[in-house]
Amino acid sequence: MGPQGPQGVPGEGGAADAYSHVSVVPVPIPDTGSQVTVATITLPEAGSYALWPAVTLSNDAGRQGWVMCTLGGAYTGPGAASQANTEVGSNSQAVLLSWTVIVTVAGPESLTVDCASVAGQNTALVAARVEVIGLEVATVTPF
Repeated sequence: MGPQGPQGVPGEGGAADAYSHVSVVPVPIPDTGSQVTVATITLPEAGSYALWPAVTLSNDAGRQGWVMCTLGGAYTGPGAASQANTEVGSNSQAVLLSWTVIVTVAGPESLTVDCASVAGQNTALVAARVEVIGLEVATVTPF
């Protein structure tokens, strides 16, 4: 056997893994100011993920209300507690609240999508649909 040859040219990047979670079970969001979990996702392995949570909110009350949703739960690493908020109109008006977050986990990790309404608004807010799309990425580079 002869000597080992030189290192070859790096190959092209492979396909990334994508993940999806959809829930259409309505979850009431009380107007107490307390967070309620509207979905739980599990990232299957260590790595970095680009996540796109989206919550469709409705309000059956005769007055508008404010809601804030976060992604995190027990996860406390980079990107934890990313949040978005919006005003939800009255009388069954639906609003889509979506945002983007990058997280890096050391192993399998569960994250929750939690929503809270401003206390005392006297609203009837509901998370009617929750969808989270995740894409595992090789590296995260700030720009």
